[in-house]
Amino acid sequence: MADFLFFLQQITNGLALGAVYALLAIGFSMIYGILRMMNFAHGDLYAFATIFIAALLIDEISVILAIPLGIVVGTVVGIVIERVCYRPLRFVDRTIAIVSSLGAAFILRNGSEYFWGVHALRFPLLLGQQQVPIAGVNFPVTAFYVIAAALASLALFGLFMRRSKIGSGILFVAQDIPTSSLMGIPINRTIVLVYAIGGALSVVGGVLYGSIYGVVFPAMGFPGTIKAFVAAVVGGIGNLGGALIAGLLLGVIETVVVVYGAQFFGMPTGYRDAAAFILLVVFLLFKPTGLMGTRVSMTEVGAIASMGYSAVAKKTVRLLGLVAVPRAALAPAAVAVAVLLPLVLTDQYYLRIISIVFMYSIAVLGMNLVLGYCGQFHFGQAGFMAIGAYTTALLLLHTETNFVVALLISGGLALVAGLLIGIPALRVRSDYLGLVTFAFGEIVRLIIVNSEFTRGPMGLPGIPLPELFGVKIVTPVDFYYYALVLLVLAYAMCAQVTRSYIGRAWRAIYEDETAAEAMGINTGRYKILAFGLACFLGGIAGAYWATQLRIVTPTMFELDLSVMVIIMLVLGGMGNLPGSIIGAAIMIGATELLRPIADVRSAFIGLVMILVPIFRPQGLFVDLGPTLARGWARIRGSRPTGADGGGR
Repeated sequence: MADFLFFLQQITNGLALGAVYALLAIGFSMIYGILRMMNFAHGDLYAFATIFIAALLIDEISVILAIPLGIVVGTVVGIVIERVCYRPLRFVDRTIAIVSSLGAAFILRNGSEYFWGVHALRFPLLLGQQQVPIAGVNFPVTAFYVIAAALASLALFGLFMRRSKIGSGILFVAQDIPTSSLMGIPINRTIVLVYAIGGALSVVGGVLYGSIYGVVFPAMGFPGTIKAFVAAVVGGIGNLGGALIAGLLLGVIETVVVVYGAQFFGMPTGYRDAAAFILLVVFLLFKPTGLMGTRVSMTEVGAIASMGYSAVAKKTVRLLGLVAVPRAALAPAAVAVAVLLPLVLTDQYYLRIISIVFMYSIAVLGMNLVLGYCGQFHFGQAGFMAIGAYTTALLLLHTETNFVVALLISGGLALVAGLLIGIPALRVRSDYLGLVTFAFGEIVRLIIVNSEFTRGPMGLPGIPLPELFGVKIVTPVDFYYYALVLLVLAYAMCAQVTRSYIGRAWRAIYEDETAAEAMGINTGRYKILAFGLACFLGGIAGAYWATQLRIVTPTMFELDLSVMVIIMLVLGGMGNLPGSIIGAAIMIGATELLRPIADVRSAFIGLVMILVPIFRPQGLFVDLGPTLARGWARIRGSRPTGADGGGR
């Protein structure tokens, strides 16, 4: 009896946590269900507003005043995110809009850290700490209050959606934007309202989270985004009831895994997040419509058509600058300059920085193949870089494997892992492929953190120096040339492939996958090839990084690394191979130049991530046409000239 009551206690705790996830998931589900855009700033908005409330309460502001003010802040920030980060980019590639939302997330997190510090803030236990003993097992009354408060909030929201004209308008817009517009529903105003409601619900979730755990902190934002999206996908995108059920289910699964995994299997608590990612992968591969989603609402074709996106996509392909590589004479000239550079630039610090740029460029080139040319969203490059880095480290530390062989094995293992993920992931469309790769990358990191053979968080130090033809690579100049050789080989491979019939097939898939299939192109085979090559280059980049630093740790391969690779790609221009190198140089250079203002560096980078997609969605060094005019047109909310397929 006691064991059963203990089990019920854990279920109760899980439902309380799941209620918070449900509140976050509903806002996320509404936004993604209407616009098919992932709002990566959603969790940081919830963290920012909740920390704002905690700061007010610490300053002894009344709870009755602090919580409504926090909800207002969350609502206003949600509206600003829609107006600045999403509406100007509604008619361009969604990857670019994701970068803009990540910029907003950077600004919100940096703002929280700047104003209130990086450490946790105490949040009062508004619902008390009472417990009810039943047969020797204490049930927390707080959990029941949290569940009741969340369900009441969701019930009121459900009544609003079904009984009010505004709610009905939101549901109509979620089904079909063009038809809703013809019915007289104000589309822009409705979308703004969705962001506002999502922001308000997230703040309610944040208050309940603080009431459960007694602390709030800036870093809780992105995990909140991920859990919200997992719940939204598992429940069925756009289905609010499904988001509620999936949020509760996710909270229960995480709690049960932590408690019983440790009790019966000695499983580290770090695997609680892995449960969410495994659940996400299973649903994406075997039931991508979720628990309560419908196939009509989930298909990419229907979503794109409902936005009038087919013509826009063709315009975007031209706008993004899917251009040929530079003339044949420019590439050798660039290589010659790079070879001679150490003779002029003798500062070893700058040579190290340039070597890092080369390393990132290799990873970005791989991302460019799968995303810039083939149009398949890949959000897990950090995981494949981790595979390459740890494989090289283990081989060089524990075997007599030749360095070149270790490098090739590392890239090969990353390639195999990519194929194992990519082949079944063909069941889903581009957005969901990105989520599968993201989940895989996080699972790889969690395995590394919690495994003995990788030494967990301690990492693998003392990696032997690489040796080539009997000569050890020791100095920064040596590593510079080592990185340069890898980059030249990677670039030559990418250039050759993209010029071939394979590259032409990728472009056809990017523009219209259905039309490409009708033309006889085996789209599955070509997508797998692009994904495999991207993973291979990621593994090579990770292997180089391990030998240069001579240590690998799990913190090197967190999600921020995948985000940085995508940002570099967008800055340089998708479908533009030289842009991969330029984007890496800009990002790494900006990071170094902004060291004197480290307190606000992330916010500054976030601002650049918002402005560049608005003014240069095709990349900073592609299509240098009437850029400013297009940018201001987007800010005003009007569609750029030619966005409907006509004009240029």
